[in-house]
Amino acid sequence: MRLVIDRNVLQSGLFWHGKPHQLLKSVRSAEVTMVTSPAVLAELADVIGRAKFAAILAHTKRTPQNVIDDV
Repeated sequence: MRLVIDRNVLQSGLFWHGKPHQLLKSVRSAEVTMVTSPAVLAELADVIGRAKFAAILAHTKRTPQNVIDDV
C-alpha cells in the first residue's frame, strides 16, 4: 500500500507519539510505502526550522536537515 502523507501528519509523527507516529513506524518497517514530494519536504524543512522547534531538535540532537534526510 502506498500512502501520501501531508506535512502536518509527517511533522506530528516525527516529533510526537500517537497515530501519526504509528503510521511512520509502519513506513519504517516497510508495511506501507510513503509517497512524498519535494514541495512537502520543503514545507516540512521550513516549519521545523522555526524557533518553535529549536528545543525539540536540540533535545533529540538533530537538525532540520537531519530530519529531512531521515524522511
